[in-house]
Amino acid sequence: MVKQVLPNRVDPWQFASKGKQLAGKVAIDNMTRLHQSLVQPQGGVDVSLHFGIDAKGIHYIKGHITTTLILECQRCLLAMPWFVDINLLLAIMTSDRQSNEDDFDTPYDIYIVEKANENLSLLDLVEDELILALPIVSKHDYPCSDFLKKNVVNMTSTQRHSKQVHPFAILKDYKIK
Repeated sequence: MVKQVLPNRVDPWQFASKGKQLAGKVAIDNMTRLHQSLVQPQGGVDVSLHFGIDAKGIHYIKGHITTTLILECQRCLLAMPWFVDINLLLAIMTSDRQSNEDDFDTPYDIYIVEKANENLSLLDLVEDELILALPIVSKHDYPCSDFLKKNVVNMTSTQRHSKQVHPFAILKDYKIK
């Protein structure tokens, strides 16, 4: 499969019926919702997608997404690389489709497309998967204690307490009449 720039929007129903495959790159700087979680919103995401219809007639997308995101470590507040490797298997369904018991007995995660004739944004699909893959708390795999020792422990306790201002100190100037 030749890597290419992925199209912005595709017709998932048509792609599934034709068994199409796509492989290419998506730029991270186009993913505005993901930006707030990144230190550096730059680079690319490698994506490969295969559209199809299974034996039950479910339209699906099977794919693989890989990239390295630059997140902020929540311990030392330094930038850290976070490698993302996602295998996805999504059933494409419309929001108005009536679900039945068999829909929940499948290996698929469900991806909702609002209307049956609506095109699917591949950028939104990839961005959704990356957001779901983010850690709850990003931190280095190793202890960040060396950084913390250098920058926080050197501060004496008097330095820490002298900078504290009581949040209600301003109220002492007001008198109740």
